[in-house]
Amino acid sequence: MDSEWASIVEASQVRVYSSTGEAVGAGFLVDADVVCTCAHVVARALEVPATAEKALGQQVDLDFPLLGGRPRVRATVVSWRFGRADAALLRLDTRPLDTQPVPLVDRTAVRENAFKAFGYPTWADHGFWVWGTLHGEGLGWETQEPGPRNLEGFSGAPVWDGAQGGVVGMMVAANLSESTVYMLPSDALVADEVILKPRCPFKGLSAFREEDVKFFHGRDSDTARVHAVVHRRPVTVVAGPSGCGKSSLVRAGVLPRLRAEGMSVSELRPLPGMPAAAVLGRVLTELLKPELGEVEWPGVAEMLAGLPLEIGHDLAAELRARVLAFGGSAGHVVFIDQLEEYDPWAARDLFGMLAALAGKDGAAALRVVATARPDILDVLVTASNSDLVSEAVCFLAPLSGRDLMRAVTGPVDAVPGLWFEPGLPDRIIADASERPGRMPMVQFALTELWMRRTHSTLTHSAYADMGGVAGAFVAYADGTLEGLTQAQRDCTPRLFAQLVQFGDSDTFSLRPARAADLAPELRHLAWELATHRLVVRSHGADGEEIVDLPHEALIQLWPRLGQWLADYREFRVWQAELRDDFLRWKAQDRGSARLLSGPDLAVALSRLAEHPEDISADERDYILLSRRRSRWRAGRAVHAVSELMKRAAMPMRRGKDSESRPHWQVLAAVGLWLAVLLAAASISVREVLDSLRLHAQLGPSDTPAVVTAIVTLATAIGTLIGVTLTAYAKYVQARGQVEADLIRARAEMMRAEADVTRARAGIPPHDPSATGDPQALTSAELDTSQPPPSGGVT
Repeated sequence: MDSEWASIVEASQVRVYSSTGEAVGAGFLVDADVVCTCAHVVARALEVPATAEKALGQQVDLDFPLLGGRPRVRATVVSWRFGRADAALLRLDTRPLDTQPVPLVDRTAVRENAFKAFGYPTWADHGFWVWGTLHGEGLGWETQEPGPRNLEGFSGAPVWDGAQGGVVGMMVAANLSESTVYMLPSDALVADEVILKPRCPFKGLSAFREEDVKFFHGRDSDTARVHAVVHRRPVTVVAGPSGCGKSSLVRAGVLPRLRAEGMSVSELRPLPGMPAAAVLGRVLTELLKPELGEVEWPGVAEMLAGLPLEIGHDLAAELRARVLAFGGSAGHVVFIDQLEEYDPWAARDLFGMLAALAGKDGAAALRVVATARPDILDVLVTASNSDLVSEAVCFLAPLSGRDLMRAVTGPVDAVPGLWFEPGLPDRIIADASERPGRMPMVQFALTELWMRRTHSTLTHSAYADMGGVAGAFVAYADGTLEGLTQAQRDCTPRLFAQLVQFGDSDTFSLRPARAADLAPELRHLAWELATHRLVVRSHGADGEEIVDLPHEALIQLWPRLGQWLADYREFRVWQAELRDDFLRWKAQDRGSARLLSGPDLAVALSRLAEHPEDISADERDYILLSRRRSRWRAGRAVHAVSELMKRAAMPMRRGKDSESRPHWQVLAAVGLWLAVLLAAASISVREVLDSLRLHAQLGPSDTPAVVTAIVTLATAIGTLIGVTLTAYAKYVQARGQVEADLIRARAEMMRAEADVTRARAGIPPHDPSATGDPQALTSAELDTSQPPPSGGVT
């Protein structure tokens, strides 16, 4: 037996004593504080009949003889099965140092394997090894060929299978006349899940965490590579496609190694609507509490936002020294997971702050470790950190080949008494093929297999029933959806749309949401879906509840969800822009210049009417305040123009006789209409110019928005010109009509005066149609294009 085996045997093997101090059998640890032995061994120790149920709750003495010099400990009987399943479980009152449970292995592959077992016969004061060969099953038990014929004292001893490197069963009986002993198979030893409470070794759609180290397999070389880079460089970025395992690698691979070396760890996570300085401020407040005293994180965030955190700046170096003073003995690590979940410019700001804190000098023991998709890397690069970014990136490829097999089988090996049916791991890997993001799919399928296991075995039949790797999640998610009420099903697309950040084209990234920002019906739905693992609930540093999706792979795996998000894309892209506008308005002391106006306000009001339940209270208040401001500005403009027109019309009205006053009122009304339209158009142009000035402060990714503003401005100017020309034409037409009416009125007055004179002279009235007088023109023949005679309207 090699040294590794010997150390495990020494740390796991126990000897059971009777009340008189006689060794009555063996046992071994199957969990950190649980010992497995034979039921009849416990009965002998307690001096009760082997069938007595009163053994439960009784205590026995035992020790770990191979560790040497350790005192005896007491253990309580917590599980008792007699008969063919001759097994008992005892829970230690206290766990001695340097002990560990045995690895249980598959008993279905034992034929002709060599075995060893260690027992305590009466004739060997320090115990004795026996060995032999494992043969086929006999009525559910395995047969063995022992060495010595007297095997009393071996009951309860673990049977070590050298080929598989673990315990394949427990000795329970001997037939000395046939030189044969029997063992209880390993799966029967851990059948009492109430006592052992086995933990699922798979993560579904979630990432492995630090507490999952023993279940994290297949990334040994990548873990060593990234760990070495962290020690050499102040900043490390683990980059790779979605679903390749970046978060798991850092959390369950790299961080545990760094902690074991004496480094402390702080983790940043994005929170909706929180600027980069505030996110970092929270973490530093927790770390620097002894020095900060009563200063809260908003004050620290304000300080960070005002610091010139260029790499190499004295203030950054001072803050770095303060962080290290309160970190671990070997230094401190700041971990930021999934940078792509931040707004691109917020991610760049945060990365810049962290890079400045870490500095360029690799000797300083402050390290920054981040994970990111490759598409965010271009955003992170600035003139001051380009060299640092180029050196910081460690690319991670998806698992394949032998590493993928180890990632599938390793977690099973870590659970006592759990194993696959032969050939099932190969079938799972073949089904996963080269699918993008295959590890989340595989992990989810394995998790479902665990839930459907039969006698601690993951079976081919369960795998087929759930639809294999490809169908497992779709069937599960659709089944969960069908189990909801109709009202909940109607709300499901809305909830998922709020938990995703929409990128270019058809790309998505996760966007954690504050539970308080969700509508009540969405909040209750999130709680329901969290029980089915489709949504994750957690809490921020301030205790605020956060709702999130477990993994981006959810979008890839579930076609129905992909269609929901496609339907919501236009609205959610607009909502993301609205949130940015709202945050800028808050950051600039809620100034009116940052309120919505013009086309932006019109679109916002339309979206509010279409999706009132999906817009938060803050967003709704921002839109309505913008509308009130816009109405107030328009009202002021119209009132000012109206007053101006009234003053301009009064002198003209005083200079006209009563006959022409109605016509001048028409002209005044036309002028007022023209002035109002010009004022409204000028307000529109001014609002577009304000919008354009705001966009000019943004970055390169806002180019489409700037182009849209320019096109809108051009349209507004064109509208203004068209309105002006139309109004002027109406003015000319109205003026011509007034002048024509005045000429006709004057002609009628002249004819009337002539008729009066003729009548006084006794001359008949003049008849122009009878004389053919060319000077007598009808109103239809009147040329109104000529200016009026002297004294007429000018």
